[in-house]
Amino acid sequence: MRLLLVADVSPVVILGGGERVLREHALRLKKRGHEVTVLCRTPGPDAPDAVRLDGVEVLHLPADRSRPWGWVFGAARRGGRVAAHLAADVTIAYQPITASGVARGGGAPLIYVFLSSAGEEYRTRHPAGPVNRAAAALLHRTEAAVLARADRVVVLSEFSRDQLARCHTLDPADVLRIPGGVDPAVFRPAEDRAALRRRLDLPADGPLLITVRNLVPRMGLDDLIRAMAAVTAAFPEAMLLIGGDGPLRGDLGRLAETVGVAARTRFLGYVPEEHLPDLLRAADLFVLPTRMLEGFGLVTVEALACGTPVVGTPVGATPELLGPLGAGLLLSGVGPAPLSEGILARLRAAAADPAAAAALRRACRDYALTYDWERAVEALEGLVRDLAPRPCPFCGTAAARPVLQVPGRRYDACAGCGTLRRRPAPDREGLSRFYRDEYAASFLAGSDHPRRRAMFAALLKPLGPARGRRLLDLGAGSGLFVRIAREAGWEADGTELSTESRAWARTRHGITLRDPGTDPLPVGAYDVVSLVNVLDQAPDPAALLGAARAALRPGGRLLLRVPNAALHARWIRATARLGLGGLAVLHGYGFTPASLRAALLSQGFRVLALRNAAVAEGAGVAAHFGPLAGFIRVGLVGLAGAAAWLSGGRLLWGASLEAEAEKLPEGAP
Repeated sequence: MRLLLVADVSPVVILGGGERVLREHALRLKKRGHEVTVLCRTPGPDAPDAVRLDGVEVLHLPADRSRPWGWVFGAARRGGRVAAHLAADVTIAYQPITASGVARGGGAPLIYVFLSSAGEEYRTRHPAGPVNRAAAALLHRTEAAVLARADRVVVLSEFSRDQLARCHTLDPADVLRIPGGVDPAVFRPAEDRAALRRRLDLPADGPLLITVRNLVPRMGLDDLIRAMAAVTAAFPEAMLLIGGDGPLRGDLGRLAETVGVAARTRFLGYVPEEHLPDLLRAADLFVLPTRMLEGFGLVTVEALACGTPVVGTPVGATPELLGPLGAGLLLSGVGPAPLSEGILARLRAAAADPAAAAALRRACRDYALTYDWERAVEALEGLVRDLAPRPCPFCGTAAARPVLQVPGRRYDACAGCGTLRRRPAPDREGLSRFYRDEYAASFLAGSDHPRRRAMFAALLKPLGPARGRRLLDLGAGSGLFVRIAREAGWEADGTELSTESRAWARTRHGITLRDPGTDPLPVGAYDVVSLVNVLDQAPDPAALLGAARAALRPGGRLLLRVPNAALHARWIRATARLGLGGLAVLHGYGFTPASLRAALLSQGFRVLALRNAAVAEGAGVAAHFGPLAGFIRVGLVGLAGAAAWLSGGRLLWGASLEAEAEKLPEGAP
């Protein structure tokens, strides 16, 4: 597949966790056989416009850093234009600015990897003030717009899931946790730590502590330096290595001088990726002093994979990562005192029982292996495949255009026949399981509503006298339609997936329905097959129409009822923000009058009649509008009827469509 990864950072220059997640996803998806392009803001004025990174094409979007407005939104505008020409099958976005331009263009399904709240992240990096508050609010709104367009959202931790829920309104079903990972072949324990320390020119004796962080306030590095005063008082040979760069470099150096630990603190500056594993495996302890917004902590699992224990503050996702290891690795709080207490406890325990310390290092390594990048990218690839465009079941066309993009409701229209398809495509196994095991609980209570009885009776009228003719109702639900058909003189039968619904049909209506999983249908045995509000919910509607055709005698009739997707999609777009979108009905597939004709023709049927269907119970309208529901229903039905009459049946505005179709002979054009 052609995959487009969109970000505000570049995988070419690794400065933090965002770049590293992007790089791992891009390279590993490429190794799995996908064509991967990364579209991102340039990391600097000297960066080339295009770079090949182990087979991944990285396109850098120029942005003028001297003009804040252009720096922020220039990449978004350019990104949208570039993405339109790349024609990706699926887009994966990692930050909101560049992605906002891509998202506005619609097109490919979109996965948003939520690493952290963009607005909150900005506030932690910049001083308070009206300008920065406005910038943070703008970032928040930009992120919200991209999330609203996203088909699925990926979080790396439960903390990020909770943060996402606090900051944005999303359907929980659209959010999937795929944790960050580690490459166990790169991050592995040292065979000889003493020899490694000598090679790295690190102290051979005394505890060696390390942290690798961006030098910004939220990382809590000032707390760690203050904590080192107590650590060196108990362990004078202890040494702290601080890897990373940032605006606090000078302040932290001066603080180390002030608290008297400058001689025992070494600032390493930016640590290249190739040097990081050796530093982690050489240390006795990795320290994570974060104050806020620890979305996952890649370096945490990387240190653990090197067999190096990690002590960390109970912030963000750190409790999720360290909690299962126990052994006092999770600190009691944030600040110098909890840091010094936790560090000293680990150092004293290691000195008192070297065998237990060695066992802990092995346990850290074993635990970190559960966070393997290959496992994470496999899950991401599965999500990509779920979202990738699939051929239309009726005409085989893969191309589609978005017609509905509101939270929880995303549909594309097939470019060939116009059938609406939910995005992502319905999961066949999950959908079948739902209708077999769960649907009956919410459906059966209202299944015998008087309006449903009237609707079923109206369906039978155009078919004429029964005269012993045979009717099969596929997806018979409670069995009510089969009962009404029998009462009208039909030799009626039905199938139903749900065990509970079949039991209801026996006890309530005296009807024994077939189990489609174990009771195959006779071929060519029925004069009429009905599909009442079933086709749009089927995992494979084309196969269901094929089964209906096979059950019919030559020249037999198909009786079909589905929601009118043309009406319901417009209603959802117009009323979703008012909280009334739930009154519309769209399931896995949606049919307009034109697409229903095309679908039936593709499966060997000739449409004899297509009309507005009778109104069913309308319980949703009644719940929202109470006493006015009847007037609203009458008004809508009257408007739909008038439009159909004035247009000679060409304009069908009813809430549901009803079709009669004839089975064509085999090989008929």
